Amino acid sequence: MSEGDQPDDTSTDPDPTDIPLDVRAGANLRSRDLASLDLSARDLSGADLTGASLARARMIETDLTGAHLRRADLGGAILRDASLFGADLSHANLIGAELQGADLRKADAAEATLFHAKLMTADLRNATAQGVDLSWVSLIDADLREADLSEADLFEADLRHADLRGARLTGARLTGTELRGAKVDDATVWPEGFDHTALGTTTA
Repeated sequence: MSEGDQPDDTSTDPDPTDIPLDVRAGANLRSRDLASLDLSARDLSGADLTGASLARARMIETDLTGAHLRRADLGGAILRDASLFGADLSHANLIGAELQGADLRKADAAEATLFHAKLMTADLRNATAQGVDLSWVSLIDADLREADLSEADLFEADLRHADLRGARLTGARLTGTELRGAKVDDATVWPEGFDHTALGTTTA
């Protein structure tokens, strides 16, 4: 092969891992396609991601404090240890998302879909999860104190050792829900006629 026939290593194709410069805190990213990008440890606090596609994106330890994620597609996204404090996740798709250790305090996830999501050790204190699909979700050791889970679907969800003190579960579907070792108190509100003690809860 002659010198002129050497392969060109300076490809002009864009690097699929490149992050657009406008993907930053407070940015208007409504309906943007950010699927599969690695946004780990980035500051996206206050960003408007309404209707954005973040499917399969990596957002480990990403700061999404106060971010607007209403109707966003976060299916299969990895959000381990991410900060979603006060974020708007209403009507978002979080099917299969990984949220282990995430900070979801005061987040609004009303009408979101979290089917098969992983929320072990997540902090959901004072979170709003009215009407949320939490079927088959793992909430082992999650902190759900004062969370609003009214009308939520917790079919076959795993809440072993979760903290449910002060949580509101009015009208929630609890068929097959695992509650062994879950902490409850007199302020925990259950569906009418539901016997949580038979499922091994502990009064703290």
